[in-house]
Amino acid sequence: MQAEAIIAPAPVAAAAAAAAAATVPQDSGLELLPLPTRGLLSFQVSRQSAGALSALRSALGFEPPSRPNSATSLHDVHCLWISPRHWLIDSEPAAEERLFAGLAAQARAMEGTARVTRSSDCFDSVLLSGAQAASLLARGCALDLRDVAAPPNTALRTRFADVPIILYKLRAATFRLHVDVSLSHHLWLWLADARESFDSEHGR
Repeated sequence: MQAEAIIAPAPVAAAAAAAAAATVPQDSGLELLPLPTRGLLSFQVSRQSAGALSALRSALGFEPPSRPNSATSLHDVHCLWISPRHWLIDSEPAAEERLFAGLAAQARAMEGTARVTRSSDCFDSVLLSGAQAASLLARGCALDLRDVAAPPNTALRTRFADVPIILYKLRAATFRLHVDVSLSHHLWLWLADARESFDSEHGR
């Protein structure tokens, strides 16, 4: 395995184009926003070992997550545990090249047992926040996303509204959803419709 770049189609513009329709009433308690393209990098190893965590630590400058379904961060660089041999690094686009270079150097030092790939063009991202965000998300998946069951810095892959997503709980009542660009329009429409229904049911 070695450092490489995955070339993917340009992200669809559906979420950004729909942003104007996402105006949320001030009393709704929910905010739904399409996010600008994030810097996303995948770091994968061919076998589980402490060397992977050490490589991530050296490249990122902070402790990576070692527990399943968790994340760690420093400033606006976030490291999400995706599987025992796979981590997703989520950052501002301006930091992507620096992080890619550091991770690629670590991958080379691991002598073919690791690789880093660019994933930014593969995903669109949505931010959902507000006191009722977990309740709304519960309509699209079977997970309990309340703080008692899913504390801040929970990160996991799941199916939501019939599509695969990466869900990241940045802090209480604030979620970032990464979805394949080909499915982002479906996700956006589902969330917008669910929010409208939620508001209607609660008299907002």
